[in-house]
Amino acid sequence: MNSSILTKIATIVLTALLSLTVYGCSTTSVSCSKSDDTKLIHEKTFTASPGDHISISPAGGDIKVTSWGKNEVVVKVYGNERAKELLTFTAEQSGSKITVKLEPGKGSHMNGVRVRCEVMVPEKFQVSGNTAGGDVSVEQIEGSINLNTAGGDIRVVKINGSVEVNTAGGDISIRQMKGNISANTAGGDVKVSEAEGDVIVSTAGGDVKIAGKNGKIEANTAGGDIAIHYEGDNNGISASTMGGDIDVRVPSSMKADVKLNTMSGSLSVDVPGSVVQSKERNRISAQLNGGGREISCNTMAGDISVKTK
Repeated sequence: MNSSILTKIATIVLTALLSLTVYGCSTTSVSCSKSDDTKLIHEKTFTASPGDHISISPAGGDIKVTSWGKNEVVVKVYGNERAKELLTFTAEQSGSKITVKLEPGKGSHMNGVRVRCEVMVPEKFQVSGNTAGGDVSVEQIEGSINLNTAGGDIRVVKINGSVEVNTAGGDISIRQMKGNISANTAGGDVKVSEAEGDVIVSTAGGDVKIAGKNGKIEANTAGGDIAIHYEGDNNGISASTMGGDIDVRVPSSMKADVKLNTMSGSLSVDVPGSVVQSKERNRISAQLNGGGREISCNTMAGDISVKTK
């Protein structure tokens, strides 16, 4: 794993720790699951236009954003009595931006707080979300998405636009995506499916699965397997793991220069039209259909295969 990826993961962890310090809680001190003791405690509606932006920061709670066919934004906060008692709710609109915050009082302890923020927005919208300890879900949006959580999972579905997501302690799932993706987790798996565009992902402690087309692919993990199923034009594929296998599936017609390296494992290139240029114990160089952009795969302790779908 290169130094820039390690730096990015370290930054995610540091940001998470700072968030937890600000909110005076650990990732386990705020419970965000739906339960019998949560109810609607705040609600606010705004008139909005397609392309506007919303920023959501619910302390350590969950975030759920979905679209509808109205030029309105509806914000609903569900929580238990302790959440209602300790958290100050603000929702303000300034020009094209709506800002939603849930903030604890100074010195408040968040133990026992249960809270989640559910938001409806127009289909064309920009969404930013930051939470110190909850899960984040965004679905069916045409616009840019930026999400950060210090201790939860991230789920993104049916997005037409760029996506940047970061979590210090959870899994990332992205599917039915048209646009470029940047996804980073310091402690979970990353799964991207039905994606069109560039996909750049990294994890310090999990597996990576990518199914995409017509974009550059970069996948890095410090402790898991990588599986890449790719369609369309070759825009470059790079995969690196410190301790797992790498499996790359490509169309039989793909043109590429292939470079595979492992310290301890087997290497194979099984694509019609492939020509092995050099082969050593721990290294293979080959061309697919006369060569093209590079497919580069590296592992410290695992097998690497490049084959057709």
